[in-house]
Amino acid sequence: MLNARVKTALKFCPNLPTPPGIAMRIVEMAREPNLDLGSLAQLLSQDPALASRVMRASNSALFNRPHPTENLRQSIVVVGLDATMNLALSFSLAQTLGKGLTSEQGVKLVWHRALIASSGARLLGARMNRRDQEELALAALLQDIGILALNAALPDEYPPILDGARDHDDLLRRERDSLETDHGEAGVWLMQAWQLPKKMADAAGCAHGRCPDGLSASDTTFHRIIACSGRMANLILGDDTEKLTTELALSCLEVGHLSQDDLGSLLESLAEVLPETERLYETELMSPALVTGILDQAREILNTRNLMRDRTNRGRGLDGRSDRFG
Repeated sequence: MLNARVKTALKFCPNLPTPPGIAMRIVEMAREPNLDLGSLAQLLSQDPALASRVMRASNSALFNRPHPTENLRQSIVVVGLDATMNLALSFSLAQTLGKGLTSEQGVKLVWHRALIASSGARLLGARMNRRDQEELALAALLQDIGILALNAALPDEYPPILDGARDHDDLLRRERDSLETDHGEAGVWLMQAWQLPKKMADAAGCAHGRCPDGLSASDTTFHRIIACSGRMANLILGDDTEKLTTELALSCLEVGHLSQDDLGSLLESLAEVLPETERLYETELMSPALVTGILDQAREILNTRNLMRDRTNRGRGLDGRSDRFG
């Protein structure tokens, strides 16, 4: 549970990150039982830059559509209403994710990790033939949003914790030691304050080993995919490839018993889509050659150690501790 002192700091923080107005209108629209294509197209058309990015996404390699679309309405028809809404929301909220941090390490831990994880979650959803691929991508994008919340609410105390972290897992340890909470719990609180769907908020907690009780089997799988996507990002951004490959392999086993070949193919696909992700979000993540080199090394580690057949550690939780899914 969120530490009372930190919760108070978040509640009364004057500089707490807030999503753009159009993002909240998209969230409100998503609650409407009879949402139609025209209403969504009209809303998005009010922000030409956002509408253009949705169209670019629909024509990108991420969707692999046989015929390009020429206008926003066509894009919505081709991609689908739900996917368009989640794309628009992710692009809109990305404006929030890109602000509020001054350190290079902080940006790497939030913005770069978010984009890589989002791409990985979409690919994993496609691999499992799930219909909620865009919802997965959005949840993965937001799983570390609590870092921004803590950075704003504790401006003196939190930046040294963030700047001193070697990697994502080290950041979690430092947060828990110093604050008796972590950015997963802060992310849950922030998304609840934003009135985002419960599944989105729960994903931030579950990805960091803090799942609520009573999850359905479907929601459990959803949240495990988000956690696995974070492990993919850790592999790309981290230094200890062997350790991070092992953690990713075990995380993928919890999702759906992916074979070694499945994971290898998934990593290949991730290397292919990251350049497209960079273009869509107009940012630089890492050179394609470096990404390919990291993932080739990971595949070699998988082949050598045959990790995907080692099921003895399936009782491990999503963050290396006990499994909170029950």
